[in-house]
Amino acid sequence: MCATEFVTFGASVGDQVNYKVKENSYSPEADIHDMTKQAHKANPNFRHISACCMLNSFATLKKEETADGSGYSLTGSSTEGALKCFAAKLAKYDSKYGYDKAPLNMNKSLRLKLNVSVLLSSALNVRPCLL
Repeated sequence: MCATEFVTFGASVGDQVNYKVKENSYSPEADIHDMTKQAHKANPNFRHISACCMLNSFATLKKEETADGSGYSLTGSSTEGALKCFAAKLAKYDSKYGYDKAPLNMNKSLRLKLNVSVLLSSALNVRPCLL
């Protein structure tokens, strides 16, 4: 299972932008048609979509030799794996954090931020803010 297409808002609420997502099993190395680092930087929705998909998936993707030749194995449900893979594909275009070289590092980074945010909000009794 893979995410093959997604839609988000552009510069205004009436401006919907569709993107096709290339498939290669659970490999986050496949591209998103017409996506660029400049387009990602110009639209903060991409970072939010990626973070939501990554944090709401309990699946694990691991880079290793696989029978399908994709180079990534999945542990967990196929739906959650598809979310995590899509989030990593989208994160590749995020020049702020440099995930283009290791897109699955986004998961570790977000989980660390989440843990720190929860600890701080508990200590200070405030609402957490991730991005």
